[in-house]
Amino acid sequence: MNDLDRFRRQHEELAQKMTEIERTSLALPNALVAGKCARLLAKMSGLLQVHLVMEEAFFYARADRFDNPAVRAICKRFQGEIDMFRPSFKAFVEQYSVASAIEKNVAQFQGDLLRHFDWLRRRDGREERELYQSVETATKKRPTSSLLAV
Repeated sequence: MNDLDRFRRQHEELAQKMTEIERTSLALPNALVAGKCARLLAKMSGLLQVHLVMEEAFFYARADRFDNPAVRAICKRFQGEIDMFRPSFKAFVEQYSVASAIEKNVAQFQGDLLRHFDWLRRRDGREERELYQSVETATKKRPTSSLLAV
């Protein structure tokens, strides 16, 4: 499994967690469900943070290693997007880190949840089609199974 395959697998895991949280949130308002939503959201947020740290190291911090200026530009664009998203998502996760916060405003929680998750799903799809595909094309002739060696 190469590095891009690992990133794709992480996208699948994140999508599964988002779906689980969305489905769980349909049973709100309920104190037990609110607590479960808060725990699932914290876990999903942790997975996302690990994924973003790995992407940062692989794509953004070392974008200049790509000979193709288009690939470098794509890396910078995606970095800018996620840098703008992070504060909003962090605030969302912090706001709803406990069940009582979710219970107080179920509709707002569900709306914020859908807005953030929709953005992540669309971005992950574009990232796979645009960024990952560009990197694969740029590194196609490399014999190593790890693209980090580029």
